[in-house]
Amino acid sequence: MATYCSCEDGALDYEYASSTSLHGPGNIINAKRPAHRAIWVVLFLAAFSVAVWQITERFVAYFSYNTVTSMKVEFKDELDFPAVTICNFNKYQLSKVTPSELDYINEVLELSAGFLGDDVGELGFDYDDYDDEAAGFGPEEPDYSLNVSAIPANFDLADLTLNAGFVLDEATLQECKWRGKRCYADNFTHVFTSYGNCWTFNGDDKKRLKQTIPGSGNGLYLVIDVQQEQYTEKPPGGNSDAGLKFLVHPLSEPPKIDSQGTAVQPGTHVYASIQNILVSLSSVRNVTYCTPTQLTQCVKTVVGKLSNGQYPCFCPTPCVANTFPTFVSYAAWPSFSAQDYYIDRYNHTADYLQRNFVVMDLYYSQLNYQEYKNEIPPWGSCDPTRELDNYENYTKTGCLLECRADYVKEDCQCRTVSMPGNVTYCTPTQLTQCVKTVVGKLSNGQYPCFCPTPCVANTFPTFVSYAAWPSFSAQDYYIDRYNHTAEYLQRNFVVMDLYYSQLNYQEVIQQRQYTVGSFLGDFGGQLGLFLGASVITIAEFVAYIAMKVTQPCLSRHMRRTDTEMTSLGTDMKSSQSSALS
Repeated sequence: MATYCSCEDGALDYEYASSTSLHGPGNIINAKRPAHRAIWVVLFLAAFSVAVWQITERFVAYFSYNTVTSMKVEFKDELDFPAVTICNFNKYQLSKVTPSELDYINEVLELSAGFLGDDVGELGFDYDDYDDEAAGFGPEEPDYSLNVSAIPANFDLADLTLNAGFVLDEATLQECKWRGKRCYADNFTHVFTSYGNCWTFNGDDKKRLKQTIPGSGNGLYLVIDVQQEQYTEKPPGGNSDAGLKFLVHPLSEPPKIDSQGTAVQPGTHVYASIQNILVSLSSVRNVTYCTPTQLTQCVKTVVGKLSNGQYPCFCPTPCVANTFPTFVSYAAWPSFSAQDYYIDRYNHTADYLQRNFVVMDLYYSQLNYQEYKNEIPPWGSCDPTRELDNYENYTKTGCLLECRADYVKEDCQCRTVSMPGNVTYCTPTQLTQCVKTVVGKLSNGQYPCFCPTPCVANTFPTFVSYAAWPSFSAQDYYIDRYNHTAEYLQRNFVVMDLYYSQLNYQEVIQQRQYTVGSFLGDFGGQLGLFLGASVITIAEFVAYIAMKVTQPCLSRHMRRTDTEMTSLGTDMKSSQSSALS
């Protein structure tokens, strides 16, 4: 059995120090003078300390799981055209409902006002801890006393919405062209949203349409009659706007018309361009304002010099900056069915309201940054294994809709017309009582929704411009073409032109800032730069430690053997001498 111990003569230590590929130990061992040895010891310890510091920094950087975002602009000969969903501000047509049904509709709308939208529950804000009046806001709107029991128990709101809601047919879809070719109402698919019946063009993910030439007239062209005389909704529960709301969105994502849709008023030609964003900021200094004389003389001269480059401005990009791109959409206000309400409320004529009143609604359309290709944890927050029950592809919008539908299903055993699923639609009583409570809990965060960012997502920022339609010189042509008066065209017709302004797309990719390969490269680089070490050096050190721990004490064994042999030789000589004598 071998005896294990450390070698006493230090031969193994000397052998390692003098032969290792690690820089420093060999110079220390072989130094001729103590001063030289001390210098090499200081240099080696300094280099070793810096290497440890730098390697520690690399470990911290790697396990921070930071990411970087790269952007790539690629030009194409053709691009997949997105889905376009169109809704009417009016949910129910006057000619398709009875007076009693109309009363039921307005009663349900009033009772459910404010909680049947698409974006309820996304904020996760605890309103119970927030005091509106303490923050300087007034109390909520008065609670109108309504009698839900007056609505029949068998009143089917979903069926009424489907049959009496906005329909895209020959009467409403006056004209449709895709890349200059005729299209029809059959090219649109039905979808339920908080606006009731909506219609999606290019909604089939298996039959994607492509745009090959950029610009207006080469995409989707629509002329739609909103039929204001069919409007039924009245304040405070119903919409008071007139016109359409549309949304350009990925084919695999359900439309969130409430928060992301763009409003269009009748009597306008809408140019919806899919393009990039350009934000420009200006700065103001805290100095006194110019007098009229200074403005017309001195300031005018300075601005001229700024324009021609005599006064250059060096403005580096800020390290941290926030921008708020604002997307504006419009709707005619008030609608024909709502104008009497606002005439009484504000004590003005309809003509005065249309000429002088401006209604503004400012909001965040999404409470998150736009992300396209994202990393999995721990670098990112996306989950590639996440699936949805009612949608083929995972999207955050679909996840939120399913989450809310699940809470409503669990508590109320039904769903609203805009929610996915296969349970029965809610009755008016369930809507105004149970669903309203569930949505309140979603709003204040009692019912949370966990919807991680998708790993791959497409967005279609849409920039909208408007023109009055028809022009004075063209109105006779359209009067004859559509067989309506000029007043009817201006109050009811919407012309839409949706197209790519350029055939390119931006790919935004979230990537790991520090990959395994980068970490190993930096780790080896620091070892090589400061210590001249490599993988071979590490192997040498491991072998040295193994030999220190496990090698038998050969030198002591050799010394013991030499002593025994010497003693044996002496004894043999003594025996021989005795025999001779």
